[in-house]
This record gives sequence, structure tokens and C-alpha cells, in this order.
Amino acid sequence: MRASTARLTNSPIRLSDLVFPQTSRLIHRTRLAFIHLDNLLAFAKRDRDGRVDGYLLAYLPDECLLVFLKKGEAVNAASMHSTGRQVITIGEALQRMRAEVERGELTYAVAPMEQLAWMYQSCVASLAVRQVDPHRPDLLFPALHKEHVTGVVELISNGRVSYLRLEEG
Repeated sequence: MRASTARLTNSPIRLSDLVFPQTSRLIHRTRLAFIHLDNLLAFAKRDRDGRVDGYLLAYLPDECLLVFLKKGEAVNAASMHSTGRQVITIGEALQRMRAEVERGELTYAVAPMEQLAWMYQSCVASLAVRQVDPHRPDLLFPALHKEHVTGVVELISNGRVSYLRLEEG
């Protein structure tokens, strides 16, 4: 399967390269053709090993879909695509996954609820994008401290996503 060339909004990072933080992975990146979504969701709801806080991340040709799980129950979904991020219904997310079983891939990861809230919020709210000078990345945190920023900073570097909570900078 050829990796998607779709890029994150205003970024050189390909959507297919995104890796979100997790405490463990129940399903490593696997082609959707080998995943039975209904059985996976039933496992997440009923089996003790599947009833975790976490997310399903589907890599589709033109977008990444996130389905957020609370104790194994799907509670929200979001889409990240080349024109932005948006919240979608869980049914819509599953429908899009089923439509791309031949070209899509899926990961099932465990993550703390606080991180899931940050991931969801990054898709709901308009983001205040701040470019970091690659030659002087050390200037970012003093600037945030000087501005007394309170909130969550999403950092993306080479496809790896990290979250940092700030209180008064």
C-alpha cells in the first residue's frame, strides 16, 4: 500500500506519519482489511482487556480519523485532513473507515483521559498556530512564559505529536 501524500494543514508533515502519545497499543498499525470494526468495538465494550480509555486512529488516503474511547465505549470522533480538523459523528467515522478498508490502516491505543481531552479539543477549537524557528527552538518556552500562557500546547515534530500543559507560562 502506498502511503498517503495528504499533509497536515500548513505543514510539511504527512497525515500518514502522525503518531500520537500512548501508554500502550492494543493493535499496532494494521490494514483495515484485516480488522473487523464491529468485532473490535464489541471487544472494546465487553472484554476487560478492551475496556480502556484510548483511541482508534485510522489512516485513510486523505485524512486521519480519531475515535475516542472512554472505558471502551466510543464517545467522540474527529477528522484531521489537509484543510483542517473537525469533529464528526462516530457513525460517520466508521462509515469512512469501512469505505477505505483496502487502503486504510488502524491503530488501537491506550491513553489517559486527560490526553484524550486534549486531542479532542485540538480538533474542536481553532488553533493558535505558532511556528518554531528550527534554528532557535529554545526561544519558544521563554516566550510562552513571558506571555503567561495557560492551556495545552500541541507540539508536532517529524510526525510525532506531543502535548504539554502550561499554567501561567
